[in-house]
Amino acid sequence: MIVLNTMLSKVKRNVAKIFFLLILFIVVELVMLVSFERSQHKKAENIDPLPNSVSDLTVLAQNYFKDGRYKQTIEVYQKLLKLNSNKENIYVQLAGVYRILGKYEDSEVMFKKALEINPKNDGTYTDLGKLYRNWKKYDKAKEAFKKALEINPSNPLTYSYGLGYLYRDMGRLSDAEESFKKTIALSPESEWGYMGMGDVYRRTKDYKKSEEMFKKALSINPDSDAHIGLGYLYLEQDRDKEAEDVFLESFNKRPKSDICTGLGNLYLKQKRYKEAEEMFKKSIEINPRNGGYKGLANLYTRLGKIREADEALKKDALFN
Repeated sequence: MIVLNTMLSKVKRNVAKIFFLLILFIVVELVMLVSFERSQHKKAENIDPLPNSVSDLTVLAQNYFKDGRYKQTIEVYQKLLKLNSNKENIYVQLAGVYRILGKYEDSEVMFKKALEINPKNDGTYTDLGKLYRNWKKYDKAKEAFKKALEINPSNPLTYSYGLGYLYRDMGRLSDAEESFKKTIALSPESEWGYMGMGDVYRRTKDYKKSEEMFKKALSINPDSDAHIGLGYLYLEQDRDKEAEDVFLESFNKRPKSDICTGLGNLYLKQKRYKEAEEMFKKSIEINPRNGGYKGLANLYTRLGKIREADEALKKDALFN
């Protein structure tokens, strides 16, 4: 009996030692694993995944932009600024991306840097004017477009992309129409004048002419934003299936906030609430200034979520 107790005591001590060694082994392994992961993360942070060739970076930035990967586009252009002597063009490209994202202050800074390098670039003044139009700073927009036309009075984009859409946003539709007609006269093979006319006709409820103009623009450039205008036209006419098809075609090429807002409004109308919410949130993610918050407010109001609707309206007011 004494011998048995002695043996059991030894076994217990051995089991305790084995258990202790097992725990010690596990702790050591975990410490080594954490240390390894930290070292790998540090190495990854020190490795620049972007190429160093100006041409490769330029192609990469263009591809990111086409895919709607705007944050990555900015990263590439920022690296290009360190490598490329042609900083004017990079500033303009960066300004355009910031504008799409609704980062208007950053966009303005980039455009002004470009104009410091080349104050005679009418295209940059036109782009700056478009920024101010989006920003609802209409006097500054008109001043920028006027400067662009002083430099080049025959630039069709300044009349369409510039003054035409400015007058449209100000509710001066007859002046907008004249500007778009001027664009077509200067450049009949450009889609911009026809897109603008399509938008004017949509707002005056001349839907037949509006559709003709948008389709004319698409016949010139199938990748143009005329898809967006056509989608909103169909939405107004309750041609929901056609609206969805047009919006999705454009969305799959390059997601933009106004496309997402259009799809959100369509899905809200069809009581597809989950899809509507996803699209409004996607619109906000791309650009918080383009109707996403207002769409969410309408959605939450319909669902009886008054607190969420109120928060969305406050954010809409903050950005607009």
